[in-house]
Amino acid sequence: MRISKLLHKHYFFLALILVLAVCLRLPNLSQPFWGDEILSLQIVRHFQDNISGLFQYLRAVEVHPPLYYLILIGWTKLFGFSEMAVRSLSLIFGLATVALSYFLGKQLWKNARAGLLAALLVAVMPMPIIFSTEARPYIIFSFLGLLCLYKLNTYLDKKHWSQLVYFSIFAIFGLYLHYSFLLILFPLLAWWLFKIIIDKRREDLFRLVLVLASIFLGFYWWLPAMLYKVLLGNYELMNLPRTIFSHRALYFFEASFNQLIWTVKDKQVLPLEILVILVSKLAAAAALLWLLLKKEKEIIFPFLHISFLVIISLVIFLFSPASENYVSIFEKHVFWLSILLALALAGLASRLKTKAAAALISIFIVSFITFDAKILLSQNSFDADRAQKLIAEQINDGFLPGDIVIDNFSYDRSNLNYYLHPHISAYGFYPPQLFDWQNDIYASRNTLGLLENDAQSRIWPVSGEALDLKMNYIIRQTSPTRIWLAYADYQDYGLKRWLEANGWRHAIFSIDRFSPLDLYVKKQ
Repeated sequence: MRISKLLHKHYFFLALILVLAVCLRLPNLSQPFWGDEILSLQIVRHFQDNISGLFQYLRAVEVHPPLYYLILIGWTKLFGFSEMAVRSLSLIFGLATVALSYFLGKQLWKNARAGLLAALLVAVMPMPIIFSTEARPYIIFSFLGLLCLYKLNTYLDKKHWSQLVYFSIFAIFGLYLHYSFLLILFPLLAWWLFKIIIDKRREDLFRLVLVLASIFLGFYWWLPAMLYKVLLGNYELMNLPRTIFSHRALYFFEASFNQLIWTVKDKQVLPLEILVILVSKLAAAAALLWLLLKKEKEIIFPFLHISFLVIISLVIFLFSPASENYVSIFEKHVFWLSILLALALAGLASRLKTKAAAALISIFIVSFITFDAKILLSQNSFDADRAQKLIAEQINDGFLPGDIVIDNFSYDRSNLNYYLHPHISAYGFYPPQLFDWQNDIYASRNTLGLLENDAQSRIWPVSGEALDLKMNYIIRQTSPTRIWLAYADYQDYGLKRWLEANGWRHAIFSIDRFSPLDLYVKKQ
């Protein structure tokens, strides 16, 4: 009898869903760090006991606001810098996001069944799994954005002004975590304004202005640093203008939608996977059409609510620099939309009969299986984004006195150093105008300088003269007998041809992106 009662408690099922979420996330916590993770950790390690120096560095060099670095400093002091220790912070917020999905589903659709289905979907969807196991702030600020949504909905339902205080606090924290929080904040404020207009709540206009003012004042301290990084792009550095790509793929919205639900790094997938995705979409469309034909009026408002937020957020994202295809999963900036889409699907299923709801949710869960499997098995396969550790271990094992290491990209120099032995420090090639990172007062073995960091957004061809000047400078400064060359195949700046034309013999060959490391030996 007790077991029967227990099984009927929603929190028991939520606990089981959280256990499932843990099982799907734990295997990837110990993967090698990738570039962006290392960049954050190197900054944290360098400024761990110098908070004022951290703020100065972030204002001048780094593009991101300070809160995530401050959290990481405290976290790593307690638990260390191992992959599992660092990523466990994201895991906690990932599990909290699963739990919050339950409460949001219950709030939006007015039933606990929708909440449980939403939590189940978030537990097994690929994108929440990925960013629950990555040492980056995306899962954290998205969680805060969902909290803002929850508090705003609570205020609109019950008119408790205290909910707006929480909303403002969470919004300020979100902005200090990542500027992409604006892709959450603007749609939420737009929805509130929309509600004010359609419900004729004129008294809410003052409260909206008050919330905007409080968020502005709360973030004002860091606003000059954000504007400085935006305006810096208008100026040339090292005779390099910022590279701006204003064009987007014709299928931008469709691709973003697919990535938010069926997330992949490699955009090429199996025909069977594409077919299963199509079946899933058709099943969801059929469920929506069926409910509309039955005149289920209860679904209209929450579905409109979610659709409004998704569309506004994606449109803003489309016109933001973050939507440039600069990494394999650039949709991470609107990660919170994965949760909203899960809430929409859960709400539709909750209005169907039990068998139909089970069929709809099962179709989607089946469609996730191969994508989740790729994530879980990724630690056993090569990932170009995580090659730093592999390269560094090869260099560490073979490094001899008189060797030097040159990374094809200066902005990857500190990432490679993370896994290299302390007595080995890499040089960076691009941009060739920067001869030596030590000439930058903000640069160190662990941290990028201003010019190195900003070069990430200033990618231009390298002239033969610039190549010759930079390589001759490095050779004169170090007089090496052997040169380890990393990532030369990722962007051909001509380093290999220059070495072979200037008295160096190719001793170890890279294998394209699968082993991006070459060794050159001085010819006798």
